[in-house]
Amino acid sequence: MDEDQKQQLRDDLQFAIMKAEQLTVLDPKASAGSKKNPMDIKSLVDVFTVFGFSADDIIDKHDQCTIFKKIRAELDDLLRDLSLNTKKYDKAIVLRDRLRLIKREFVEMQGIYEGRRQEKETQHFNRGVILAKQHSDILCAARAENYEREILHRQKELKKTHEVERAQLETYLNKLQEPHVKFSSLLLELRNTEKNLAKLKLFEDAKNVFVRVDSMEREERVLNTAKFERFKENKRALLLQKQQQELAEAEEKLTEKRYVVQRANDNHRKTELQRMKNLKADMKHAHTMDMHSKKVFSTNAVAAVRKSHNVTSSTYRGQQLLSTVQGKRLEVASLCLLHDSENGVVPPGSVCGDWCRVVTSNSISY
Repeated sequence: MDEDQKQQLRDDLQFAIMKAEQLTVLDPKASAGSKKNPMDIKSLVDVFTVFGFSADDIIDKHDQCTIFKKIRAELDDLLRDLSLNTKKYDKAIVLRDRLRLIKREFVEMQGIYEGRRQEKETQHFNRGVILAKQHSDILCAARAENYEREILHRQKELKKTHEVERAQLETYLNKLQEPHVKFSSLLLELRNTEKNLAKLKLFEDAKNVFVRVDSMEREERVLNTAKFERFKENKRALLLQKQQQELAEAEEKLTEKRYVVQRANDNHRKTELQRMKNLKADMKHAHTMDMHSKKVFSTNAVAAVRKSHNVTSSTYRGQQLLSTVQGKRLEVASLCLLHDSENGVVPPGSVCGDWCRVVTSNSISY
């Protein structure tokens, strides 16, 4: 029921009550035991029984004040008549005490209704705290999961980069040709000596020199090949060292970022926890002030309530928090239940606000 419908229903009720005010509800001449006999009204329950309400009915605050105002006015008139005109002081004393009792019970009833409302707000708030914590955990988990996914992507990219670098290095090394051998000066001199001995036909000496030259040449070629292999291994070692350093730096940065995300999640949880504590303290303070506020005995508002009172007031923090974290309805009800709601059945998951109205044959509930 929207605000316009609520206001229209209020206007209709007020019009009906105004019409009823033209008539006298109580009848001093009614038989004993009748609910309209003023002397049979002993408590507030009897007052509402006159208007067709039972002790278990939940009555609108506006209707409470209207009924109380009407009955008190008639009882005051009767008390004035008993004390001033008929001089029936015994009945006047009884009626005066009952009026005081009814007023005290009316004040207590307003406190009970306010306590029910505050208890409902507390339940809404506790439910909202649970849902807010769940949302906070989901947000923190999603933040950590997104970063872990980013870390995995960066690690894969770095791994691919290293594989490409190793492949490029191997391709480069495979294309390299072994450098020419730089023979020693002794070997070159022995070659010249061998050649000169052969010219002088000293073949025996030339043969001995040739054997030595051949042995030295093989040794120097082996040394040159070994030097070339060491060069290639050195290139591979330098690349491996560079890649290991990059991996270490990347791991350090990723670990630092993990701590940043963890601190952000911790700060978010602490902020949410402190926010809930502040909201709860604010609501409890507002509830305490409401319980100590002056009770209303008139249908006319003592102070005008702002239009957004239910949306922004601290006393409705439970509804506000629950509506924020879960919306107006926790789950989508079935089509049949939505049709049933037109007959007063509230679908499961619906959040019934403070002014949610259910009209029955005997009572008006808020």
